[in-house]
Amino acid sequence: MGDKDVATTKYALLSRNPEGSISVKAFDKLGGIDYDCIKIENKADIEAALKDESYGGYLVANPFKDAVVELCDELSDAATTIGGVTTILRRE
Repeated sequence: MGDKDVATTKYALLSRNPEGSISVKAFDKLGGIDYDCIKIENKADIEAALKDESYGGYLVANPFKDAVVELCDELSDAATTIGGVTTILRRE
């Protein structure tokens, strides 16, 4: 199977303070994208969120961008260079 269709896929923001994130405003401006805000406090919370296969991808907020690196199956060259991940896409 190929990548999921952006318009019909649910996404999540992983953040310690999702209510205060500027990412929420960005998602709202994009409109029509189904997303949830998931409050995370630690790596265990991230791992639990990533196991939820109903999400097609995640936006990762600071300070967790470096913690998700080891949880990804693949990294872009940029993510490898900077040692952090902002966007996670689930591939089928």
